[in-house]
Amino acid sequence: MTDERAHPGQTVKISPEQQRESGLLFFRSGNQYRKAAIDGAEKYRDPLAAFKEAEGWATIHDPVCNLLGHAAELYLKAFLIAKGVPVTDLAKKPFGHDLGNLCKEAVSRGLVLDAEYAEGLTEFARDYGMAPYTFRYPDIGRRKLNFPDLLIEMIDALRDAAFDTVNQKARSLGTPIGPS
Repeated sequence: MTDERAHPGQTVKISPEQQRESGLLFFRSGNQYRKAAIDGAEKYRDPLAAFKEAEGWATIHDPVCNLLGHAAELYLKAFLIAKGVPVTDLAKKPFGHDLGNLCKEAVSRGLVLDAEYAEGLTEFARDYGMAPYTFRYPDIGRRKLNFPDLLIEMIDALRDAAFDTVNQKARSLGTPIGPS
């Protein structure tokens, strides 16, 4: 059976093989977004540097948070794909870019995540994946995270929690992820 996903003017067919491999691709892509976010934030992880260059941190705050949010979305989707959720289902409601719903579904399917991190991701989800898409578009007077450290810590915990399930599925396809 082939899943179909409609795009304006076309239908994309996703074969069972592509469905099986998509979890691995999502996980690896999550790693790339996470690395880009951490590389971008690294200069401002030292509180003194951030204090001295608060304006510098302000210029990269939203892009870093958006990259970390996308990494979280990809890790959650990779986990759900490894648990058998069709990739086409993840592209539409109730999932899409909704980290809160993705996280709830992943936990219901066995993702073990510290309650504090799950709660933090759900709170972050309010800013990331739902209108007004806080980290995608400029907004005057909006709260900003002081430093990305806690968010990076949450994303790392999510990555680690999803890794075994996704890697086990990838191994069954002959393409293990390797170290997380």
